[in-house]
Amino acid sequence: MQEYLDFKLYLDAATQSVTRTRNSLYLLLTVFVAVLAVYVNTTVLDWSGKRVQRMRLAYECISNPNLTPDQCSEAMRYANDLHLPLDQSPEGKPVDKEYRKDLYREYRNALIRRRTDLRTIQLPLFGAVLDLNDLGLLSAVLFVILLIILRTNLYHEFGALESARKKAEIFDKEEDKSLYREANELLENVQVLASPKKHNRGFRWSAMVVMSLPIILHALIVTLDWTTLGIAYHLVGPKTARILWAFEAFGLIAMLWIWYLNTRVWLRLAYLFHVKDTPTWLQRVMRLSAIS
Repeated sequence: MQEYLDFKLYLDAATQSVTRTRNSLYLLLTVFVAVLAVYVNTTVLDWSGKRVQRMRLAYECISNPNLTPDQCSEAMRYANDLHLPLDQSPEGKPVDKEYRKDLYREYRNALIRRRTDLRTIQLPLFGAVLDLNDLGLLSAVLFVILLIILRTNLYHEFGALESARKKAEIFDKEEDKSLYREANELLENVQVLASPKKHNRGFRWSAMVVMSLPIILHALIVTLDWTTLGIAYHLVGPKTARILWAFEAFGLIAMLWIWYLNTRVWLRLAYLFHVKDTPTWLQRVMRLSAIS
């Protein structure tokens, strides 16, 4: 009876460790989605920037008679979609040019103000506001901290599950095979980033994707900042721009190193209860690199 109570304590400790890993993983994914949304909306899908460009061109089209209809066709169609007045009203009456220019100018300026507001990042809880150009610094700090937390939780999860697995071996020594199998099944099913099913190996490797996504995103941000480094030279000066970009690059290197450490722990977790299923190449890696 005492053996069952002891195993229950080990199982509870393992469950708590798994819960901490799950929570840190949820937090990492939440921050990743938030940073990804900011990155996509300001680079790939810069909707606010495209709106400003079209509205600027539409204003130039009604202000500068030298522009050809081919140059103004798309911009004026955009203005028409916004129900802004063209040369004539829907009733066919001419529209006052000065009134139309004032209306286009007001709408253009509103879009510019809106775009300026969108190029700031407000940190929750703290209330601090950062410029969008600080996205690389913010992602480096946040992702490094969250990956370190994930690393710590993975390490404790591995230790707790390993200890519980060894504690369950007492049932095997007592020749209680059914109870031993049930204990191992319980431990297998509480894992977060590993699948206990042999036929579900694809899920095992999908966990690697989860841990790799923040690194890929930050690498894209660092690359973008490198290509636009010339603009930063004009805004903050060459020295400051290089220091800021070097900080982002250092964050990427730190994330790659933490990813390597996380991967070592995760690979041990993925095959903790299925050692015989461990691929040959992975067995060599484990022999060459002890878990830390």
